[in-house]
Amino acid sequence: MNGFKPIYNFTNLFMKKSNIIYWISTILMVVFLTYSVWLDLFETHSGIYQLEKLGYPSYLPPFMALSKILAILALLVTKLPRLTEMAYYGLGFEMSGVLYSHALNCHFKPCLILPLVILVLVSISYYFYEKKFDDLLKAGLPKIELFRHSSN
Repeated sequence: MNGFKPIYNFTNLFMKKSNIIYWISTILMVVFLTYSVWLDLFETHSGIYQLEKLGYPSYLPPFMALSKILAILALLVTKLPRLTEMAYYGLGFEMSGVLYSHALNCHFKPCLILPLVILVLVSISYYFYEKKFDDLLKAGLPKIELFRHSSN
């Protein structure tokens, strides 16, 4: 072990404030998304009425629940950065659309709180997701070791 010198001390990376913020925001986002999936899958009559009031068909919530479940899996399980980034983008577009729909049609303004919280958490998590890779690149690790897509 005399000649062994690690490329980077990973304990410093995982204890960094930015990494802690990333994981806290990601876990909170997953919790709120799971609650949103629960609402989409187990719609009550009032929920279906709200959807019809917004002008959406009743078959939309199961599709949205499936897309959120796939996004959660892509964020937590996969090591493919393109898939992870697509999940972030999809959640951003979905929550923006939900906010827009509710803002135009909802007379009860607290219905804006859940999508707004999720959108803010998606933004924070994505920002620190990118920052985590930038920190690894600054440490001198090659891009191939980070599972990042090449710029070819």
